[in-house]
Amino acid sequence: MSLFVLTIFLCCVVPSYQQLTDVKITKNLIPSELQEGETVVLRCVVRNSENYPVVAWFKDEELVTNGSDVARNNSVYFIKQSYPEPGKLNYELNITSVSRMDYGRWTCRATANDGSPVSENVVVNVLYVPDDMYPVCQVDLVEASLTCKTQEGNPRVQVAWSVEPSGRARIRARQSTSQGIIYSKVSLGGIGAPTVDNERMVCQSSGRLCSISKEYIYNMTSLSLLVVETENDVRFYCNVSDNMLQAELTIYNDNVDVNGTQLSQDENVKILSFQNVKEIEGMNVKCKLQWGVLAYKIEEKQLDMQAATQRSVTNGDGKSKQDNSDDADKSNMPNESGEGSSISHHSKVWLVWLFLGIVLLFVIVVVIVYLYRKKKDNPV
Repeated sequence: MSLFVLTIFLCCVVPSYQQLTDVKITKNLIPSELQEGETVVLRCVVRNSENYPVVAWFKDEELVTNGSDVARNNSVYFIKQSYPEPGKLNYELNITSVSRMDYGRWTCRATANDGSPVSENVVVNVLYVPDDMYPVCQVDLVEASLTCKTQEGNPRVQVAWSVEPSGRARIRARQSTSQGIIYSKVSLGGIGAPTVDNERMVCQSSGRLCSISKEYIYNMTSLSLLVVETENDVRFYCNVSDNMLQAELTIYNDNVDVNGTQLSQDENVKILSFQNVKEIEGMNVKCKLQWGVLAYKIEEKQLDMQAATQRSVTNGDGKSKQDNSDDADKSNMPNESGEGSSISHHSKVWLVWLFLGIVLLFVIVVVIVYLYRKKKDNPV
């Protein structure tokens, strides 16, 4: 009975041999905050090391070292192993020039003969600022926005927009982070037209600046004037590209605003319509863009009203738009396609050839009669 109780005590109360094994990281060797370029030593102490033939360092679960070998192809990692006393292994990873890539959770893992691991973790905190090339300002034509991008940094950097030279701040921006890069975006529709020359949108981050002038944004816009001539009217579509959302558009002729029926106008399209095309024959139509204090952009078209006037007289099937009872009176008037006239194009050609044939026959008869008389008057 006593032997049974002793067996139960050893199995259930006394921890297993693996649990008695210590794997400890000497954290006092690791500064709480490291600057890029500094040297750091990660020391892992393994007790009863004779039972743990494999010891390795992992960075965020990625193998970095395996025994005396460095798994990563990186010249800044060095391994040192020492035995200060029997059964005790000091397994050290020396990083000679720590970088932001070394920031994260490091794990020392010792694997027993039966494959069971014992490990301990430590977080290496590396402070860094974005590279000198950041921040970078760009115009995003797809999203109609200004984008300021910079590296995230540790501690995380702050990004702020302002307007210079006025110094106006508090500009609303959307921020997102992807793969360590911060993207701060400002909608073009919300930046406002320039009030002074050389007005700029400025992005500030980590003590550095980048900027985009409003004139540069203005020059990236495109302006177009489309003229659509129909049977009953003429329509002008004055359009500015989406990346300029607060433009002032005007359609005018010889610096005088054109009077027309405004069909619709949204933020970047203006449409005018004229019902009587004859009244504006020969117009020189222009589409004008102005944004704040910036100069005009002008798109110009010379209107060819002859074709529009002709189309307003006929339908698409080539018949007059007047009552069909007048068709008999107009049967001899050719339309655009040449159909409906009493004498077709081919008939005219044959009449010409017939006339030429008769003339040629007459000439031949005259020549024969002349030769016959001459021979009769002068017999041989």
